[in-house]
Amino acid sequence: PVDSSVAQASLEGYSPRCKPFVAWVLASGIDVVVFDMDLTMGSGHCGDGLKLEELATYISGASPDFVEAVRALSGIPGIRLAVATNSDPAEYDLPGQSRQTHILGPDLATALLRHWCPEALHKFEIMVGFDH
Repeated sequence: PVDSSVAQASLEGYSPRCKPFVAWVLASGIDVVVFDMDLTMGSGHCGDGLKLEELATYISGASPDFVEAVRALSGIPGIRLAVATNSDPAEYDLPGQSRQTHILGPDLATALLRHWCPEALHKFEIMVGFDH
């Protein structure tokens, strides 16, 4: 269980947009927060995979709200974080794609997190990519 007094103290310095979200997470008894990649973590769609030369643009478009929320949530003991994406690592095997030319799914999430909030990366216990 999350100690709400510790959580509230850890919110010093966060924006008026972030604090109510974190308070809602805590009040709801949520202990795992799962973020989607496209239009949640980032500002665009990665589609079937992002060309590596487009990676910097995609990462620079990360949602400031996401970054702040992750920084706040990662500092609260008992809160676990995860990423769910519709980009399956099997898409690296599609014609014209490879790990040498594209990035997608959990790899893309890791790159975005490593850039914006590396201190929180270890809190993301699960990053799953699945394309049905």
